[in-house]
Amino acid sequence: MSTRTESRTLSHMGLYMTAIASIEFARGAMFISILPAFLPERVGIVTAQVGIIVSAQYLSDSLLRSPSGWLIDRFGAWVVLAPALSVAAAAAMLLPHVHSFWPLLLVAVLFGMGTSPNWPAAIAGSVRASGLKGRAAGMSLVFIAWLAGGGLGPVLVNFMITRGYQLAFRVAAGVALIAPIVAIVRLLTLPRSQRIQHSQGSSAGTGAPLAQFMRHLWRIRALLPGMFVQTLSLGILVPVLVPFAKEELGLTQPQFGLLLVAGGAVTVALLLPMGRLADRYGFRPFLVIGFALAGISAHFVGRSADGMGVLPLVLLLGASYATILPAWNGVMAGAVPEQVRATFMGLFMTVEGLGLALGPALGGAIWTLVGHRAPFDASSMVLVAMAAIYTFIPVERLASAGSRWEDSA
Repeated sequence: MSTRTESRTLSHMGLYMTAIASIEFARGAMFISILPAFLPERVGIVTAQVGIIVSAQYLSDSLLRSPSGWLIDRFGAWVVLAPALSVAAAAAMLLPHVHSFWPLLLVAVLFGMGTSPNWPAAIAGSVRASGLKGRAAGMSLVFIAWLAGGGLGPVLVNFMITRGYQLAFRVAAGVALIAPIVAIVRLLTLPRSQRIQHSQGSSAGTGAPLAQFMRHLWRIRALLPGMFVQTLSLGILVPVLVPFAKEELGLTQPQFGLLLVAGGAVTVALLLPMGRLADRYGFRPFLVIGFALAGISAHFVGRSADGMGVLPLVLLLGASYATILPAWNGVMAGAVPEQVRATFMGLFMTVEGLGLALGPALGGAIWTLVGHRAPFDASSMVLVAMAAIYTFIPVERLASAGSRWEDSA
């Protein structure tokens, strides 16, 4: 990516990155750190019900990403983001004042509904800003914002909880407000002529017959299993990481937090360089190497018994995902045409979300029925299998399939 293009990409992506970072900060703070501690301790809601509340938020987000993408293609990103993110921020402000299960479930669903357009808009916007030749680097910026916001939220509010839950709630809700403010200001400052032009252009794309959409989906069908399976492999590990760190590795909570921060920091630091390299040399080698390294790392983490000695493996795991993410999302962005990119990306993210939703249930069952190290083996096998699959499927051809949209007419 040239210096001028990169500067333009950073400028265009700044607003999307701010919206993502702020709303992901609030999501992580509320649903990972605050509510799981606050609801059982202060409200008397049992842990199983807390899990349902948290899952409902993620599920509503995932299921609505595809229709949100369609709306973005038809009406424009900021027209959709402004009201949706306002709903999410309102839900964040309501959460500390709701003290029974069913109202909490409803507010969690509203939060997920409000955040659902964020990813389709940001990813479609990053490709539009960076161009297809620089799309992997553009995707890297999106994930940097996601990891920065989503990672800082749970960590920072953990320190605030010691001074009282109300402070933590206020900070999370205050940061959530940044997202709709950014969207509303951007919408109001967008020239009317650009809004009309964008809407007309988008409508032309979404006005295509459903048959054309389905023909193109069939053309890129080889991507769909990978979307589901690779997020499934991550989801398998979600419910077992904390108990594994405590019971098998003997780590304290601060030590476990240090491992998470270290792995996340490596991922963030390498995302943009890996994105540039993937744009330059092609996507296949980064997918094959990244998935293979992730699978090997997961296997040996599950076999480790040496507390903080697992740190090099965690760093390798972080580096492997920095290798995978820009390349994978670059392939997805290039596989679909600009006219309906947000619609397709919303559909893809729904498929990914379903894998991430099923994974924790599967991981918990494997942990209970097979053994504490078995979820790591299961995740490792899936990741290595993905490396083998991407060795043979036509990755680069799929990554340019969006240019053949008219052939589906």
